[in-house]
Amino acid sequence: MGTPQSYRQIFNAASIIGSSAFLNMFLTMFRNKITAVLLGTSGMGLLGLFISLNSLASTAWGGGAAYSATRKIAECNNNFRKIALIVVSLRRFAIINGLLCMILLAIFSPLFSEVIFGSQKFIIPIICCGFAIFFTLQNNFLLAILQGYRDLYALAKIRIGVGLIGILLCLPCYYFWGHNGIVPFLILLAFGDWLLASYFVKKYRIRRVKLSWHRWGKTIRLLLSFGLYYMFFVFMADACNYFQNILLLQWYDLSICGIFQASRYLSGLLLSFILGAMGTDYYPRLAKITRDKEELNNAVNDQQNICLLLVFPGILAVMLFAPLAIKILYTDDFLPAVELIRFFSLSSLLQTFSFALSYLTIAHGDGKMLIISEMGAKTFETSSFCFLIWSGIYQLGALSLIVSGIVYLVLLLGISHWRYAVHVNKENFLLLLFMLIIIVISLGIYYCFQEMYWGYVINSLILFASSSYCLISLSKKLSFSLSDLCNRIKLRFYKE
Repeated sequence: MGTPQSYRQIFNAASIIGSSAFLNMFLTMFRNKITAVLLGTSGMGLLGLFISLNSLASTAWGGGAAYSATRKIAECNNNFRKIALIVVSLRRFAIINGLLCMILLAIFSPLFSEVIFGSQKFIIPIICCGFAIFFTLQNNFLLAILQGYRDLYALAKIRIGVGLIGILLCLPCYYFWGHNGIVPFLILLAFGDWLLASYFVKKYRIRRVKLSWHRWGKTIRLLLSFGLYYMFFVFMADACNYFQNILLLQWYDLSICGIFQASRYLSGLLLSFILGAMGTDYYPRLAKITRDKEELNNAVNDQQNICLLLVFPGILAVMLFAPLAIKILYTDDFLPAVELIRFFSLSSLLQTFSFALSYLTIAHGDGKMLIISEMGAKTFETSSFCFLIWSGIYQLGALSLIVSGIVYLVLLLGISHWRYAVHVNKENFLLLLFMLIIIVISLGIYYCFQEMYWGYVINSLILFASSSYCLISLSKKLSFSLSDLCNRIKLRFYKE
């Protein structure tokens, strides 16, 4: 059982990043509304394909070196020479790989255009997308430095800045150029992100070191020893998402692809907001205590408990307000996404429970176990997705995430128990079971009452009761009264 101090440490980190992520969430939703109005469902689908291409290429060419560097910087304990060596090596690696990626993308652009879009008319946009990938690689290396230092305030400000830049850029790009403005928008956004991250990294005045090519190769090999495993894991996840988008495009059309993209975005919005905020501090903190089994076990269980209490009310709220959110953030053409969003809620809860366990392999630098767990889950997800949408009902594709979520959780529980001697406590298991039952009941009410008034009334009461329970439990663990808790959130929010 965790102490109030450990729970507060988790909550403090989450509140710093979370407040900025909360603002960024609304900025991103506003940007998606602009995209939906100006480009429609087909434009959302096209944007999703280019974002997936960008993510896939930057992951492959990043080699996981930036993520591995975060762990190494966190372990350096202010050894400035070692940190400088890692930073200089990573900067050179990002520039070289970014240029190589641009060249190869230009060479194979006709092939990519034919495979992805079934025509040759997207060759130029794919070539231009190489610039966005280049700046994304440079930005990832800068963010790795800030996360390694656990500079949460800088990371929080960058999140807000990225959201504002996205809105300022997407409006003119989409208004004047329509679908042709998607790639210019991605290039300008990546460049703006890089400039913003560069500004915050400068304050560390990282010392310059002379680095021979031999020493550089040795340092990069050290980073890639785990980084390549992590790269393969992220690449595999991005590839699965990209493959699913292509299947929807080939078997249905661009509009269905856009609807699926919107449903995934809205259902995952809360997870990316809360879990992303927590992971920013959780990863480097966990990397420091991997040798202390008792402290490690407590940290994982504390993190898991706080995650469930914070995420669960949001999952119920997304289920309840999905139709309203679709109308506000998109257009009525996207309303078929509501059913998908509600099914995704079960997957979201399973992902939340798995979150704290998933960082164990990464914090230990255990690449083999990382690949085993991720490959097992993604194999089940992709194969079940293909089988389910092949039936002709694309909504069944949502079930694939539930299947993969169960498989992933079982794998992580086994690995954490036998490999790292980390055991999930009974309290967290019972909490998960309670929340799963509530979600199943809520789903049953939606399907019994359809869109009738009483269905919303009953689920509103369930949301209120569940939120109250989570808030009271959270205040007890943090040893705060509810008023103190609200004041603390406000203080963190305005400090940004």
